[in-house]
Amino acid sequence: MTIGDGIASWCLHEELSKNPMLEVTNIAKNDLFIPCSLNTTSINCLRGVEKGVSPLGDRIVDSFKTFEHFFDQQNPQGVYQGCEYQMWKEDNLQKWQKRYSGYNKINDNPFLSSLVKDYKFYFSNNAYFIDPLKLKQWFRSRHENLIHFKEGIVLKVDNSNFVKTSCGDFQFDRIIFCTSRHTRHLLSDDVDQNFLYYLDHSKDVAGSYLEINIPEQSFDFKESFNLVFDQFHCIYRKEQSVLQIGSTTLNRCALELAHEKQLLHIYDYIQKSSFIELPLFARFQQKTGIRHKGFKRLPFWGQISANKFAICGLYKNAFSFAFLAAKEISRSFD
Repeated sequence: MTIGDGIASWCLHEELSKNPMLEVTNIAKNDLFIPCSLNTTSINCLRGVEKGVSPLGDRIVDSFKTFEHFFDQQNPQGVYQGCEYQMWKEDNLQKWQKRYSGYNKINDNPFLSSLVKDYKFYFSNNAYFIDPLKLKQWFRSRHENLIHFKEGIVLKVDNSNFVKTSCGDFQFDRIIFCTSRHTRHLLSDDVDQNFLYYLDHSKDVAGSYLEINIPEQSFDFKESFNLVFDQFHCIYRKEQSVLQIGSTTLNRCALELAHEKQLLHIYDYIQKSSFIELPLFARFQQKTGIRHKGFKRLPFWGQISANKFAICGLYKNAFSFAFLAAKEISRSFD
């Protein structure tokens, strides 16, 4: 059984469905436990991260390569290529030089110089802009006849893998928790103590952003892009005709209410720093997702008891981590 309906479970079903000996049931109910995967700006981009610097960086690079290989092989719906431009001012040059050695001047780029004020330097990254709902539907269409999907709330899982849910009681051989920040509340008492320590030192992080549909004639650009003004993002999704601005970060917060004051500050900053004619702030929809930040920022996937597994702590790299996590966990079922 898999529990949850975010990117971790979508990728996991892709891998598990390749094994004809497995019978897989998924239980989830999104109107109560809303996956962060459906409330996120969801961009896959390396942003200067390299292998050999830290364990987290190694995970990020390996996961990104796994995602890129999947994209090249499968061409999934809901994933679009574009460019991310990390930009900074002259007084921040030393800070950003450490991460981006091959930077360029904005004045030498006609596209950026027509959009950006005050900023002097940039580094361009190849990026993948993900429409989470379309990607989910694409995955679901591939697994509809291979995975038993049930809508329900998992209430309790005991040591013997007896599962009590709002849609009935079940017994499973093995269980995989793709439940992010909710994982701690579902576990039985046979779980590895090191994993419990990891969960107890992880935290919820609320992030809000603005979103609005934009008529294509208003933004006549060739591809999707993300303008990053230091830490603030202005994202144009050409294929969806959507503009996003964000995002906020509130540590140890699980409130799904948007952080309007902070969003207004980001909106005003981007309006002041660019030549883009933004729609009125009041016209934007305010969205919030609750991410799960793992202990020491590290993600977790693996076995947590004799017949239980988990994927959690994917935080800001969920749309790449999930692909590697699914591949590695599925090997335990061969």
